[in-house]
Amino acid sequence: ALSSAEVYEALERGTVDGMVSYPGTVVSRSLQDVLRYATIGHFGAYTYDAYANLDWFNSVPQEVREAVHDSGRVFSVDGTKLAKDVQDDEYMPVFESSGIELIELDKS
Repeated sequence: ALSSAEVYEALERGTVDGMVSYPGTVVSRSLQDVLRYATIGHFGAYTYDAYANLDWFNSVPQEVREAVHDSGRVFSVDGTKLAKDVQDDEYMPVFESSGIELIELDKS
């Protein structure tokens, strides 16, 4: 296993032939400079999580607990859409302009 900080050099040197990654990691690490191909597919889930100490959560007023739950529901929809928009509007244009050959899996 390599940290994402080590992947650029490993790809450049041929130590590894490929990787599985979120597009944001590719762009933030400039991996598009050493990649020739990318397969675009849904290989799993990408989540954003929020955590709270249960004792704290149980100690706050009911309206605060409800607000936390409500905002979590909103974020699960809006946050996912925002992440997809960033991927489509910011990351994928970098892939396309870098010369990476994009391979898209069919939906089946």
